[in-house]
Amino acid sequence: MISAGTILGRQVSQVSDGFPDDGETLPQLGTNIRINGGHGEVDSCVMRGTSVWCAQTVVVRFNTETRVVIQFYRINWPVGGVPSLSSTDRIDDVTGNNYYAFPSIAVNKNNDVMLGYNRFNRTEYAGAFFAYRRASDPPGGYFFDVPIKAGEDPYEKVVNDGRNRWGDYSTTVVDPLDDTSFWTLQEFAGTKSDAGTSLWGTYWTKVSLRTGICTVRLDRSATDVPGTASSFRATVTSSFPDCSYLTSPNASWIRSQLISSSGTTSIYEFQVSANRRNTARAATISFASETFQVRQAANPNPPPAEPVLSVVKFDAPTSARVGDSVPLSAMVRNTGTRGAGRFRIGFYLSQKLPVTNRDTFAGVGCPVNQGLITDAVTTCNVSFQLDTSLAPGQYFLAAIADDREEVTMFDRSPSIRVADSGTLVVQPAANAPAITATGVVHAATAVAGAVSPGQILVIYGSRLGPANLTTLALDAQGRVTSVLAGARVFFDGVPSPMVYASAGQLSVIVPYSVSGKTSTQVVVDVNGIKSNASTLAVVASAPGLFSVDFSGKNQVAALNEDGSVNSAANPVEAGKLIVLYGTGAGTFRSNPVDGAVIGVPLPEFLTPLTLEIGGSPAEILYAGPAPGLVSGVFQINARVPASTPAGAQVPIRVLSATTASPVGTTIAVK
Repeated sequence: MISAGTILGRQVSQVSDGFPDDGETLPQLGTNIRINGGHGEVDSCVMRGTSVWCAQTVVVRFNTETRVVIQFYRINWPVGGVPSLSSTDRIDDVTGNNYYAFPSIAVNKNNDVMLGYNRFNRTEYAGAFFAYRRASDPPGGYFFDVPIKAGEDPYEKVVNDGRNRWGDYSTTVVDPLDDTSFWTLQEFAGTKSDAGTSLWGTYWTKVSLRTGICTVRLDRSATDVPGTASSFRATVTSSFPDCSYLTSPNASWIRSQLISSSGTTSIYEFQVSANRRNTARAATISFASETFQVRQAANPNPPPAEPVLSVVKFDAPTSARVGDSVPLSAMVRNTGTRGAGRFRIGFYLSQKLPVTNRDTFAGVGCPVNQGLITDAVTTCNVSFQLDTSLAPGQYFLAAIADDREEVTMFDRSPSIRVADSGTLVVQPAANAPAITATGVVHAATAVAGAVSPGQILVIYGSRLGPANLTTLALDAQGRVTSVLAGARVFFDGVPSPMVYASAGQLSVIVPYSVSGKTSTQVVVDVNGIKSNASTLAVVASAPGLFSVDFSGKNQVAALNEDGSVNSAANPVEAGKLIVLYGTGAGTFRSNPVDGAVIGVPLPEFLTPLTLEIGGSPAEILYAGPAPGLVSGVFQINARVPASTPAGAQVPIRVLSATTASPVGTTIAVK
């Protein structure tokens, strides 16, 4: 029952060159914002007899470029035997024009194979397709790109993390009633809402792999509709029942709906939006290989004529260093029905989409003082310097026509265009501070990992601060300052209290503003020049005890009941008190203040601390912020259990709820 498709020659079985990295890789018509390619995990597998069939999205390199394709496998798995790879094939376009992703696979009782998937390219909206192979077809031959549902509009549903995420709604199954025909449900890019919001839709179809090609016949070949909103119906007769074909308007102002279907006859209704122009327009609806023309008259009462300043091209580099001069070139056309008065073309940058004129202005633009008549074009060529205060990372650059909103326009969406080349990767300046990989560690445990509010950290790297060690200072309010000798450290833009600073090593206290987050970005700033960002996971608490040798293990920094330092030569007596210090206990029940020196009344931790010595719970006399020290250090006054065996290396650990400090810390007991 196939209505379209070409034979896909056998691909050489091979492994992929990689998997999608959860980046914006999939092109589409109508926007330069690409769709997120998701991941390369195998999400669809089925078993038929002694074979397992699986499909996934992979990346293939060609020349210096890459493309996204679908790879699927047949694995022989005999009962009681060892599985072995039987074949590997791909749905691919070796020219690199079409990208394929989000597959699902099914196999019927005849060993016919069907895959549902999405196709992406720069000349069409993201739509749904399928591929198939009958068991009787030549080995390795597949019919592919059989349309299910064409995309209707650009898909620009960018979330807070900057990703234009696709829902990945793809499933293909065999009909249980006959174990022969297939059902597939796939996602497509739907028509935007009246407010301009991108929408996705899902579309399902039944596929029967019959002998011969499905053909259709229309009750007429064209229709004329008024300029106002209206609807009409068309009757389609197919060559056999259950014939699957695409009903696809090529314009977003027409939407289709199946009204009824019986045998070989189906009736469709089409909703036509009002024409906003005083000129006629036309569109085509495809039914398999047949086409249907829709001609809409001009609107007798169109909206008032207005300009539409469309950014039709925007060139910008893909990478630059902080301090570099970045060339920009934008072309603007008035695609409206009326000339525009004076306006400015401005350039903006942001680390997330969408970019608007409320984001960071690049400081450059082109005034178009003479305005722009209908269909006229103007080009703006400028350069701007990446300020040294700009944090390295990935940015979206946008050209905005009429960024000061001097021209009255009903629809401003065409006036904003992100760089055609994609994102701008801003690299640190050559003399920028640099954080070493895994160079952010717990100040007490010396372990790299998740951080907690108020935790003291040590950061390793290069050019992090002054040549000579500079230790903490207090400001006029008696708090630990957030700058030392020009060095500062930011957590999601919030400055942290500085314990000490030097060229190769810093110590800071995590701001309490990270509470409730799952991650935070750390940036070192030295005299206005920023480092690369380091992303850290955030947890409620990560307790650790300070050790004498700063290793996070062995003898901890502890005082005996008489105030003397605990050591192998000076052990504490079982049943006596001991005082311990650490960091990473988390936030307070009351509102904490970054860099504050702890005084009375003493605040309480949100999660109480407990202590184990020699594997036994210790009696806690006090466990809270250390009085007289900076907020972030905790102090525990505890009684060593009387049953603790004597030894120079008795294990000790602190717990915040079920989160315990690392093993390996000890005290001396007699």
